[in-house]
Amino acid sequence: MSQTANIISCAISKYSDANDWRVIVSYLSDGGAALQSQVFVAPGPAPFGALNYPMWASATSTISATLPGTASPVLIPCPSLVQWAAFGIRAKGLPFA
Repeated sequence: MSQTANIISCAISKYSDANDWRVIVSYLSDGGAALQSQVFVAPGPAPFGALNYPMWASATSTISATLPGTASPVLIPCPSLVQWAAFGIRAKGLPFA
């Protein structure tokens, strides 16, 4: 059974270009402990040893991630900042919204 992660932080990654995102998520381990992981969402390589996933296909899509402490996938929704910056979707609190 999968779960949906909570987005804690989202920012452009300093490791490559403007389409690379660094996302910190919280989720529950299989044992019920609250965990956090940092993932890089980008078309190219991430820093050595980092969890790297391809870009969201749309503003409403999710990424199915294999995160530490879980045997089932954790779904990472597209954050509001990425919806606005990559897909042009208006989001409350972001410029011009």
